[in-house]
Amino acid sequence: MVWPLRRPPRIVFVHIGKTAGSWVHRQIKRRYRRSEICPLEQEEQFPDDVGKLDNYRLIKAHFGHAYASRIDAAMITVLRDPLERVVSVYYYLREFPLTQGGHGLAKGLSFREFIFSDHPAIRQAIENTQTWQIAASHHDRTRAALHDMPGDRLLARAKANLADFAAVGVTEDFPAFAKLLRRKLAIKIDPRGKPSNVTQSRPKLDDLSSLEIDRIMQLTELDRQLYDYVRASQDNAVPLCN
Repeated sequence: MVWPLRRPPRIVFVHIGKTAGSWVHRQIKRRYRRSEICPLEQEEQFPDDVGKLDNYRLIKAHFGHAYASRIDAAMITVLRDPLERVVSVYYYLREFPLTQGGHGLAKGLSFREFIFSDHPAIRQAIENTQTWQIAASHHDRTRAALHDMPGDRLLARAKANLADFAAVGVTEDFPAFAKLLRRKLAIKIDPRGKPSNVTQSRPKLDDLSSLEIDRIMQLTELDRQLYDYVRASQDNAVPLCN
């Protein structure tokens, strides 16, 4: 492999599950040596002392803004239409070979049972997950500590935190995200590529009942507002990021 003459920037990727983040990471990591890519993937795996991550120049994980913003690097993230994301989460959990937590639960539930479940592992995976990660954390302990925060305040915090990101994209418009990465970070990705980790058996939104759509909309009310805020900013060429 021929390394680029210009050293790529240090990047922290706040990976929200089922937003095609694995595909984005797969393209970006081609610019980095293997020793520069952090192998940790879950928030609870990371050390309290972020200085222990100094040797890594590409850090992608399911953590939130609260932790990621402590790392001296350019933050990026990708959001997805909440309806599409919840459907993908369910079918991904059913297909993935793990049996612990949400994976095991999803395997024993119909889609309707899944979205109406009050099990903490399921609710964490689908209830305003995108807003929580951008506002604070992916970890259930942090979410529990902030459970009394009104939804409008949580959403306001998430919107404010977007300004800390060097690039924010949406799954539904990867060409715009690719342009942003190239302009802000000199990172090139091919928006025409096929996303990895795609759930093969999931139905289309047209196959959902009105009851199921209403339930998802209820669970993702904040995510919808955050997603629409990002899309509107892109459409109107209003910068979200510093």
